[in-house]
Amino acid sequence: MIATSATAAMAAAIVGLVLPDMIKRGDRDGARTPTLSDAMIDAIVARADGIPLFLEELTRTILEPGVARRVEEIPATLADSLMARLDRLSAAKEVAQRASVLGREFSYPLLAAVVGLEEAVLRHGLARLDGAEIVFVRGEPPAATYTFKHALVQEAAYESLLKRTRRQLHSRVVDVMLAQFPERVAAEPEVVAGHAELAGRIDEAITYLQRAGEQAQARSAHGEAIAQFRKAIALLETQPEGAQRDTWEVALQLALAASLIAARGFSHPETEASCERARALAERVGDANLLGVAQLSLAGFYFNRGEVERGRELATEVLVAAEAQGSAELLAMAHEQVADPEHYQGKFASSLAHCERALALYDPARHSELPMLGGDVGVTARGYGAWNLWCLGSPDSALARAEEAVTLGRRLNHPFSLAFAS
Repeated sequence: MIATSATAAMAAAIVGLVLPDMIKRGDRDGARTPTLSDAMIDAIVARADGIPLFLEELTRTILEPGVARRVEEIPATLADSLMARLDRLSAAKEVAQRASVLGREFSYPLLAAVVGLEEAVLRHGLARLDGAEIVFVRGEPPAATYTFKHALVQEAAYESLLKRTRRQLHSRVVDVMLAQFPERVAAEPEVVAGHAELAGRIDEAITYLQRAGEQAQARSAHGEAIAQFRKAIALLETQPEGAQRDTWEVALQLALAASLIAARGFSHPETEASCERARALAERVGDANLLGVAQLSLAGFYFNRGEVERGRELATEVLVAAEAQGSAELLAMAHEQVADPEHYQGKFASSLAHCERALALYDPARHSELPMLGGDVGVTARGYGAWNLWCLGSPDSALARAEEAVTLGRRLNHPFSLAFAS
């Protein structure tokens, strides 16, 4: 196959970038770097199919000292080319394989703790990988950070490992991170979750995905939180059925619903699906508090969708149940959720009374133990209270209550609640 002028020009450009480096290396090693024939360039272009990384890798492979330069010797795929280069690095190949388990970027301290190689062997292997441009390095060991040249390079090294070995290495990463890198575990629970999942340690993967979702939620990164919670739920579905799994999923579904409310809205179908799933599971396991929160979430969904009375009735049912079981936290939430639809029904005095009762029961520390239904109860009760006071002809009291809501929203540093108050 003859290369087109465009692809030939691209190949020539790639070869032009690679050759000077190879010539320098040849001069340093006392070897002469060969040139490529037009036929070889045509074959490289045809095999690479226009992929720049493949062009570069094939050129480097063919120009390596001691490599046969017949057209039939050109690797058939990019993975073959990358593995051919790794194979020629002998002991450094093992370092690349083990490093690939950590991802495209990895630090020297974590790699050293995971690979189980002598320091001299590890450093020599990394130096060879750097020299061969398999990885790039920033800094000096032990404070160095390495990056695989391309994600496909890391993937090729990773795929060359036996599945059993990968699983063992991922498990080793989890153990090392928990024991030696607690700060990173706290800051990046999703990293631990990823390794735990690939190690087959599913409960730990779910736990750290849940933490990652909660951290994203605390930053109001609700799109990220939704993704983390959904992944945790998907993993949970692979576990044996039972009350423990159901209870765990209720917590995840309610957390997911809170982020869906912020990102999609109270009346979005995805919000309804998450709240309804949480309600069904909480009812099945018999957890009265979580069932109440799930029902209040649905109440919010209904009245925001325009089914105001349906939402009020459901919230009232939870209010009666919470009074019977004596749950102050759930009772505060229920009073606030009854106040909301009653305000829109023009029942301003009754709505205000529920707001005041919610505030009397509200304790920020204790209330945080239950999932949030979009906004903080203390903020939303003050907000609806302000609207009710205004409609009842008390503008000064309404303004004071509204200012209290804003102040609390700022103190809590919860953007969704602050936006509501403002």
